[in-house]
Amino acid sequence: MRLEDFDADGRFQVGRVLQAKNATFEAMRTEPPARYTQSDLIDAMMSAHKFATNDRDRALLRQTAGLGTSRTREAIITALYDRGFLVHEKTKRSRSRIEMRPSETARIIVSNLPALLTSPATTAKWELAFQMIESGKAQMSDIERYFNSLLAEIVAQAKGLGTIKIETGKPAPGSIHFSKSVAGKAAVK
Repeated sequence: MRLEDFDADGRFQVGRVLQAKNATFEAMRTEPPARYTQSDLIDAMMSAHKFATNDRDRALLRQTAGLGTSRTREAIITALYDRGFLVHEKTKRSRSRIEMRPSETARIIVSNLPALLTSPATTAKWELAFQMIESGKAQMSDIERYFNSLLAEIVAQAKGLGTIKIETGKPAPGSIHFSKSVAGKAAVK
C-alpha cells in the first residue's frame, strides 16, 4: 500500500487497486465469541463506551461510568431473566460456565425498536439529566421538556415501525404478554 491509497482521514479509498506481492490461504474454522455470563454483562455495562458507535457517544458513556449503577445493574439483569428476555444456558466448553442468551421474544422486540431506544448513549443522556437535577445545574422543568421532546421523537419513530408480532404462550406472572393480533399493546399480568 502507498500513502496515496488513503484519503485525508487515513481511510483506504474505495476502488483503489492494491498490488499484492504474495498471498497465502490457510483453511481455518471460525468460532463466535463466547456468550456473556452475568459477570461479563455487568462488566460490559460498566464499560459501555466500548460499544458506542461514535466519539461523542463514547465520551458521554465514559462520563456516566457506563450503564446503571453498582446498585442497579444486577437488578436489571434479574428483571430481564424474570420477564423471559434472558435465558440461562450451560456451555459445551465448560459445564460450570452458565452463559446468557436473549430469548426469541427479546430478539424480536429489540430488532424492531427505534435505534434511539437501543443505544446505550440514550441511557447515558438520561443519567446525565438526572445528575444535573441532583447537582442543581438544571431545573426539573428543563429536564421534563427534554424528556417530552425525546418521547415525541420516539413515538414518531415508532409510528413508522408497523406491527410487531410475537408468538407467545401463556405469560408468566409479572411478564409482558404481546397479543398476536394487536400491535403496540401489551398487557402486564
